[in-house]
Amino acid sequence: MLVEETSLVNTIRNDYLSLYSDKDASNNVTNEIIQTAENIISSVPKEKRPKMLFANKALFKRIDNDYLQTEKFIGGMYAITSNLKGWSKDVFLSVNELDEDVFDLKRVYELEDRLQRLHPSNKHVKPKIRQQLQYLRNHGLLEFLGDGKYKKLWSKHE
Repeated sequence: MLVEETSLVNTIRNDYLSLYSDKDASNNVTNEIIQTAENIISSVPKEKRPKMLFANKALFKRIDNDYLQTEKFIGGMYAITSNLKGWSKDVFLSVNELDEDVFDLKRVYELEDRLQRLHPSNKHVKPKIRQQLQYLRNHGLLEFLGDGKYKKLWSKHE
């Protein structure tokens, strides 16, 4: 977690140090408190990759490509799909099966029947597809090129 607000950093630091140095307070930490904290932390959506601004776009592109290539060595598609669930995972896997790296919304709509079978209770598949494409874009897996076109930002792995 990155915290940039100095006063919040100091508050967290002081709270931690006071708990760490106070044996009576640290004995009050129970398994129930730890479990509650773990539940809260695990419910927070995981950021897939950091969002940073780089003045040098060529450098960013090289870093981005290096990052995507590294995915191969840490589990390939598993490294991505293990962080996706439900519709997001199904749309990602469907888009991954497209041969082209740049595709349009119409091409993804061709997958509507497959996604409808996976989610039979959803009666609004096309809007859900659009929503999930935005989700994948917001998490750095797709680039929206405009005019209904998207670009995959990962390498298709065997």
